[in-house]
Amino acid sequence: MFGRVVGCALVLAMAGCGFSEGPTNANIAKSGGPTVDRAEQVVRDNARTVWPVAVRSFAVVRSGCRNNQSMMGYGPPWVLTLEQSLVDPPQDFVDSALAKLESMTERGFVREPDWSQIDDPANRSYTDGRGYRLTAYLDTAGPRTFRIASVSPCATQ
Repeated sequence: MFGRVVGCALVLAMAGCGFSEGPTNANIAKSGGPTVDRAEQVVRDNARTVWPVAVRSFAVVRSGCRNNQSMMGYGPPWVLTLEQSLVDPPQDFVDSALAKLESMTERGFVREPDWSQIDDPANRSYTDGRGYRLTAYLDTAGPRTFRIASVSPCATQ
C-alpha cells in the first residue's frame, strides 16, 4: 500500500512540474539553427581539427533533442555526436590534442569552467556561440583511454 501511495504522489508531482518535450523541428528552423547536413559537416570538421592524427571515417551518432514522458530521447530534431578514442595514448598525443582543443578559442570556442567532476587536467569542454561543443576526457578507471567528442546543437531534419 505504501508503495502505491508513494507512486501516485510521484506521478502527481511530476505532472505538476510542467513536463516539456523539448524543441521541435520548426522551433529550430525558426531560430536559424543548423540542418542535420550542415551540423554533421561542422561536427566532422571540428573533430578533424583537434584529433592529432588523420581521422578515418567515424560514424556520427544521432540523438533526439526531444523527450517523451518516459524521458526517452527522440527526434527530429537531432543532436549529432562524433566521438573518437584511443586506448593507452602516448602523453604527447594527449598533449597535442589538448593544445589543438585550446586553439579552438581562436575560432570562438570558450572553455566551460569546472566541466568535469574528475580532477584531471585533460578533462575539459569548450562551446562556441552556435552551440557546438568539443569535449576531451581521459578515462583512467579501466584501460587508460583518451576521448574527444564533437557535438552539435539541435539540428533540423
